[in-house]
Amino acid sequence: MILNDPLAHLQKTYWHFEQEDLPGTMAGFKRDAVHHMHIPEDLLPYGGPAVGIDKIAERLGLILQVFQVIAFAPVSMEQRDDIITVQINYHYVHRKSGRVLQSDTRHHVIMDGDLIARIDEWPDPDILRTFIRLIEAEVAPPDPDA
Repeated sequence: MILNDPLAHLQKTYWHFEQEDLPGTMAGFKRDAVHHMHIPEDLLPYGGPAVGIDKIAERLGLILQVFQVIAFAPVSMEQRDDIITVQINYHYVHRKSGRVLQSDTRHHVIMDGDLIARIDEWPDPDILRTFIRLIEAEVAPPDPDA
């Protein structure tokens, strides 16, 4: 790895997440980093900004508790000025139901040297909404009045 190569450091952080290695993932973030997940507030409880490494670790840890990560693979990375645009294909398995969630998400990443200073993420809200409805229907307790 080339010293101070932001793309290589970012790829390494994504690799750690794919391995479900939360400490290794968090080693790629600045202490005061921001991870902003751009999704409707009613869709997921962990949408919006997470500020600071502890809040980001809490968010990513929750994702890893709910899902097994099969793949979290950047399919393209392009750097313009100080922003790295990344298209990621992810493939998760919901631990409780066994259902598969596979989609793409887009990241805009700002690095500070070899550490992530900010990630803005745009997952597909329609795919997430459909998946959540499916899971809720499967894991909800039976209605005693039905």
